[in-house]
Amino acid sequence: MTALDDGAKFMNQIAGAFPGAARIIRAQRQEVRGEILPHMEMSGLISWAGETYAKSRGTDPASRRARRELERFLQMLEARFETGEQEVDDLIAVSFLEGLVQTGESLPGLRALLGPRMLTWYRLACEGASP
Repeated sequence: MTALDDGAKFMNQIAGAFPGAARIIRAQRQEVRGEILPHMEMSGLISWAGETYAKSRGTDPASRRARRELERFLQMLEARFETGEQEVDDLIAVSFLEGLVQTGESLPGLRALLGPRMLTWYRLACEGASP
């Protein structure tokens, strides 16, 4: 058995912390017969984030739970982004942040929830903002 790389370890941590994300990751691993493909899994979480944001817009308990889960997820990404693990940085930047545009109407709300490092990267790379 081979050791897991940083990206695979990070995806396992996400799956352990967020039940909604775990369902997406598990489904993707089943699709590829148990192989761990971190970039594909992270890309799958773009739709989950957009759907979770849409669910979080109400005031009922389920909406509040969705909002907390989404905020915790984005905080986890922010905490690991640009901290010296190039593999994790690439996973977050290329396979999550670059794909946020796919969330359509949820994009402005998701963008507003990004932490400072991810937001700065997103503005520069995806919106063409000046440094």
